[in-house]
Amino acid sequence: PEAGEVWLASRTPYISPKTFHEYELNLRTLGRAFGETKLREITADQIRAYQAMRTSQKCGPSGVNHECSVLQQMLKRIGTWQEIEPQFQALPLPSNGTGRVLSPEERTRLFKVSARKENWEAAFLFAVLSINTSSGPKEICTLRLHDVEIENKNEPFINVSQPGAKTPG
Repeated sequence: PEAGEVWLASRTPYISPKTFHEYELNLRTLGRAFGETKLREITADQIRAYQAMRTSQKCGPSGVNHECSVLQQMLKRIGTWQEIEPQFQALPLPSNGTGRVLSPEERTRLFKVSARKENWEAAFLFAVLSINTSSGPKEICTLRLHDVEIENKNEPFINVSQPGAKTPG
């Protein structure tokens, strides 16, 4: 855990607050699993055991791979990753098929349920924006209040800034 704190502090000037938070969560999980094991003592077998343990805890492959990526970055920093790398294999990610459009019944139910539940306000607002603008998660997550124009009720619009755009340009 102490190595994680030092490593994260050294990365802070180069990463966004969101990435910092995600790294903090990953380091907390890694710290619980590896306990007082010294970073230099971590082996490929231990990483495979970690992957199996996290998978058994119902953590998906993407989450486990993100956690292992943080560990990998730390091991690269101290020069021990090159010994482990030939024996390491990231968990395979499921192939996501093409999504599907909600049926009218599913859409109605989504809006009714999410509008009633106080803790679901973000899901409700996301669904409203997504369905009415065809914006995706990244576009919506990067929206800021100044990007939304609702003064003209006949022609409201949102301005998707470059960081949230699907395509650059």
